[in-house]
Amino acid sequence: MVGDPTEILNRWYKRDEAQKRSTFFFSSTSLAGAFGGLFATAIGKMGGVAGYSSWRWIFIIGGFIFLACHLLSRMTNHWHRGSRHCCDVGFPILCHF
Repeated sequence: MVGDPTEILNRWYKRDEAQKRSTFFFSSTSLAGAFGGLFATAIGKMGGVAGYSSWRWIFIIGGFIFLACHLLSRMTNHWHRGSRHCCDVGFPILCHF
């Protein structure tokens, strides 16, 4: 797990830029692990809210988070449009969007 993100970051960024992004990546995974249990407990106590059991709330909240992230990335991420670099490094599907 450690080698893959590091290799990808080192291919795209200079050394000082890659260190900052690597620090952010691994710090965010630690924070996600720390707050994951807290969120799971909160969702587990939502049983009966609006007539849904707690296991359904996991899918409802996860779906909304996924949808929000997807819409945000589609609105803000246009780095691949018109870029021939994506076609050259093995992402030809991105050349058609």
